[in-house]
Amino acid sequence: MQVVRTLGQFVDDEQIVTWLSENVAHINRSSHRGAKDAGKRAKLPVSCETCTATKTCCHSLVVARLFEGVVIAAALRETGRDTPALRAELAARATAMEAATPYAWRTPCLFLDGSERARMQWELERRFRLFESAQP
Repeated sequence: MQVVRTLGQFVDDEQIVTWLSENVAHINRSSHRGAKDAGKRAKLPVSCETCTATKTCCHSLVVARLFEGVVIAAALRETGRDTPALRAELAARATAMEAATPYAWRTPCLFLDGSERARMQWELERRFRLFESAQP
């Protein structure tokens, strides 16, 4: 009889979070460098770190792919933030988002902190730096 694993069991058994963390860190480094280079060529600053505008001002579509979602879910579980209330809010937002066009969906990220900074992004970057510092 073949044993069927859940996605969570597969992720844990195969150490997928570690592998994904390495790959997402590489993607983030490359995209940051690319955005910085494009900004220099266009003579436009590309940085959210010093931005003072509200975070629904930008009309860039931000996408979290499944592989990033796995790393985000792991971070939420590890930090004790995976709660029934958070899951209910995510489910409600997912339902509303599915009913809207991508250009009509203008809602601040659930993971923004009080100063409208992307807490989850900082958490992911912290995890990536930890991962990179552990590499030989």
